[in-house]
Amino acid sequence: MKKLYRTTEEINGHKFYRTYNFLPESERKQLIKEIGPFIVNRPYVKDYGPVPGYNTPDNMQDNPIFKQFHKKVQNEFVRYMNKIAVIERSWCNRNFGDFTMWHEHPTHYATVYYLKHHPFFARGTMFNFDGEEQLVKSPQNCLLTFPGHLLHSVPATKFGVKFDRYCFAMDVNTFEWGGL
Repeated sequence: MKKLYRTTEEINGHKFYRTYNFLPESERKQLIKEIGPFIVNRPYVKDYGPVPGYNTPDNMQDNPIFKQFHKKVQNEFVRYMNKIAVIERSWCNRNFGDFTMWHEHPTHYATVYYLKHHPFFARGTMFNFDGEEQLVKSPQNCLLTFPGHLLHSVPATKFGVKFDRYCFAMDVNTFEWGGL
């Protein structure tokens, strides 16, 4: 098993938190299998409007199948921010890198878990900082957390190349935790 490690990076004045090798490989592959039946072509998502690609319902945090995964995400907030995390909404999306859809999240933080993506194309999330686009790279099996108000999108690939990309997205509010 690859060793789990965490980094904090400031990008354009905002803190980004990453947890690399978030799940053991067997758990990551099992999560892909478990999410499969829930992903459907949903052309409209509440609070976001029309969306391309395929999505699960946005209440996956309430599904018992994914309880352990969401608990691990919440534990990361305690570890690297010393905060209690409440996952308000969670969904998985599958897309092919053939669109850009700029959006924000209505919570303190947005968290993306890169479940599966092409090893060479658009590994991460594209951010728009005052009109300047910047790719924040994150490899497969990485958990990325950033302020929810930041404008971001799935990166579109160039040259018409399509790829299969699975990500869990989460709207997360946090509260201070004093520890034990």
